[in-house]
Amino acid sequence: MSLVDLATDRVVAVEALARWYRPSGEVVAPDDFIPGAEASGLILDLDLAVAGQAMKDLRVWHQVDPDLRVTVNLSGRHFASTDCVDQLAALASSAGVDPVQVVLELTETIRPRDLDLAGEVAGHLRRLGFSLWLDDFGTGWSGLSDLLHFPVDGIKIDRPFAQRLGSATADAVIAATTGLAEKLGLTVTIGGIEERRQATQAQALGCHLGQGFLWPLTSAPLEPSTNRSHHRR
Repeated sequence: MSLVDLATDRVVAVEALARWYRPSGEVVAPDDFIPGAEASGLILDLDLAVAGQAMKDLRVWHQVDPDLRVTVNLSGRHFASTDCVDQLAALASSAGVDPVQVVLELTETIRPRDLDLAGEVAGHLRRLGFSLWLDDFGTGWSGLSDLLHFPVDGIKIDRPFAQRLGSATADAVIAATTGLAEKLGLTVTIGGIEERRQATQAQALGCHLGQGFLWPLTSAPLEPSTNRSHHRR
């Protein structure tokens, strides 16, 4: 799915999305297989497989747009040890991609138990050049207190807020969030944008990037293979 600069309407990144296709052609929804992968620990392998293929795709896309970035999701399970630092660095090196062109989104499904260790891992990843965002900020486990533990570069506001753009409550929450982000130097992405009106309102409230069905994936520089085989939520 495309991430678009709200000020210019330009695609600046593509999020890798996983879909499970059965031999029959049936598509299994992420909500039906991600929880099992999380519970079993297979999410670690799934995340890395998605990230590796997404980085390879990015290398191809750079032939058209050298500035394009890719975002991939990471379960909180990865932050229980420093293993993922070397693993992700190796994937970027193998794909021939600079880590500065890769955004890692910390998903809300599994909260790291050791927040100090998780913050240390996040710091290592950022020093390598990867950007870190808190996904579903304010609606999952990620919240204000996590900004004290995780050295992140951005936050993503979940789609329920986009759906209620224009209401006094949603607008106030978004404005407060973007105001905090500005003081901390964080990029703010809002998901679930389906109408031009929502994109305009989100930008006016201080959001930098938008994501949603308003911008079909075909507006990206190339039709990515990640749309057929990758990540989630």
